Amino acid sequence: MLIFLPEAVEDVKTIIESNQGENVYPASQQMIIYQGKVLKDGTALEENKVAESSFVVIMVSKSKVSPAEGSTTSSAPAVKIENME
Repeated sequence: MLIFLPEAVEDVKTIIESNQGENVYPASQQMIIYQGKVLKDGTALEENKVAESSFVVIMVSKSKVSPAEGSTTSSAPAVKIENME
């Protein structure tokens, strides 16, 4: 998935939700991590010094399931950052 600078963190979450599915990657449960730092909503990728051609990590916090239900995992989408210029 390709994301262009300057995108707001919450916009990136919405793009991921649209591409991967609301049931799999709900924007409200996503955490975007760059160089070990969780990026805050209300900030732009550029503000967080996310460099062009870099990759970010997407984590989804899921509600806890009982041991009887088991757990499910899903692979994170690859997100690459590019400059629109």
